[in-house]
Amino acid sequence: MLDAAVVCIARWGVAKTTLEDVAREARCSRATVYRLFPGGKQLVLESAARREIERLLEVVGSPLATAHSLETALVDAMVAAGGFLKRNAALQTIIAHEPELLLPVVSFDQLDPLLAACAAALGPLVERFVDPTTAAELIEWCARLMISYTSEPSERVDLSRRQDVERLVQRHLLPGVAVAALVPSS
Repeated sequence: MLDAAVVCIARWGVAKTTLEDVAREARCSRATVYRLFPGGKQLVLESAARREIERLLEVVGSPLATAHSLETALVDAMVAAGGFLKRNAALQTIIAHEPELLLPVVSFDQLDPLLAACAAALGPLVERFVDPTTAAELIEWCARLMISYTSEPSERVDLSRRQDVERLVQRHLLPGVAVAALVPSS
């Protein structure tokens, strides 16, 4: 059902996707959709978004867990995330045609739960390289960069291109980590 919702969003966008569309794509009845998601379209959308975030965290977690250095972990994870986000047709449709739907999710109070989920899921994978506080901060920095460059693409930085990510990590993230290691956290 959630796969069907993602396909429909990629095809028509959020506003034009109906539960009938999702049911048709999932090859079931609309009543089945309502039985599984009694909150209707909103619950389907929220569930699909949560699942896509879980998929992204899995994609990012693998390189973080297997890397032999902090630099490699960050570069591999960010390239994996950048590729996932760039290939996510539903997200790209929303960015292109309904960007106003993303703003509330990636700004103000609604961003905090997303950043906290990233730090909770991925921070422990970075702790073998840095202390827990720095690991959580570093994951938050990376998540903020991913959100920023995904929602507002740059011609100079493509987070699915390894060389761009290597430059970003070497010039900005690793020096920040070095400074964070010197300054006692409060």
